[in-house]
Amino acid sequence: MKHINIYTLFLLMAAATLTACKKEEVKPQRMVVAKPEPPKPMGTQQLDSQDRTEVHAWRGNEYTVSIKRSADESMPVVDDGTGVKYYDNRITVSVKRADGSSFYSRTFTKNDFSSFLSSAAMKSRVLYAITLHEVSNEALQFVACVGSPDASSDDYQLLEIRLSADGSERIKETAILDREVVDDEV
Repeated sequence: MKHINIYTLFLLMAAATLTACKKEEVKPQRMVVAKPEPPKPMGTQQLDSQDRTEVHAWRGNEYTVSIKRSADESMPVVDDGTGVKYYDNRITVSVKRADGSSFYSRTFTKNDFSSFLSSAAMKSRVLYAITLHEVSNEALQFVACVGSPDASSDDYQLLEIRLSADGSERIKETAILDREVVDDEV
């Protein structure tokens, strides 16, 4: 009788297990996802202001070269192509003699390079940087970068500003490919 009770108990447990695990019908679930909101328009952006001063020996004398970049809200705003708007920049280059007297001073804007730039570049690029690239006996060679205000972009054009010992300047396109020129702060 004990064998029958164990078998009966086993069969009852199996039957209970099978009836308890009835297959449920899977209904498709609707996922509710919020529509992505378009990015909220940001205010007009600007590159950080920069102020860099270095002393260089040139033609047997010391000269102090100062380069200052600042955003200019009075100039036309630039659209970087992604809808982000930026103020363009003014960059002042100043070269002073050892006695503090001015040898050269000029404030540059992108318009000073317009003869080298396409109309699309004039609308989508800023005057990004000017840096002293080389000091030779004949001249101080600066490189100007007009490019996308987005620092991660490689959309830029380099222009040479050659300052002669007599104080005259000449601007021309350059093929300098030294990435360090563009990466300099100003």
